[in-house]
Amino acid sequence: MKLTFDRPLLGASETAGVIEKDGDRIGEMKRSFRPPHERPGKSPQYDVNIQITAGKDTYEITQQTFSISGGHHWMLTHNGRNIGEITSPKGLKAKHHIELHSSDLPPLFIQAAWKGNAILSVNGNDIGETKAAGFLFNAAYITEINAPETEIAPPLLAGLVFTFWSSHTRG
Repeated sequence: MKLTFDRPLLGASETAGVIEKDGDRIGEMKRSFRPPHERPGKSPQYDVNIQITAGKDTYEITQQTFSISGGHHWMLTHNGRNIGEITSPKGLKAKHHIELHSSDLPPLFIQAAWKGNAILSVNGNDIGETKAAGFLFNAAYITEINAPETEIAPPLLAGLVFTFWSSHTRG
């Protein structure tokens, strides 16, 4: 399975991007920013909030906290119901990654690799990789999944990948 979605040219873009699975449109998502007094960090760079819409399903990934010593923490909802949380590493020396913790979904781990890509793992097994492609034209994030079934809906998986890249310093 190949998931692609537009990569914003500007980090502060709130324009909705199309999510494609093997070339077919399956939904859209966008990043939003809160007013400065509502943000967990002082910079909008650390305010990562993603809304994903796919048919009747709506997922929201909402930043709860951010600090260098405590890492990132997000809440994940599906159609308004809390279904889990996402965390990222603590400290400056930790390799960038995010982890999905949910009673409804298997554990997902996305970790930066050395070639500008990241490896996706579900239940401790590598299932694929994600990378940024293009620059000014055709800028996108591409995710190749090698597992037959991931148990995570493709639009949500795209949103989790977008959360990873948006919270990454090269973001």
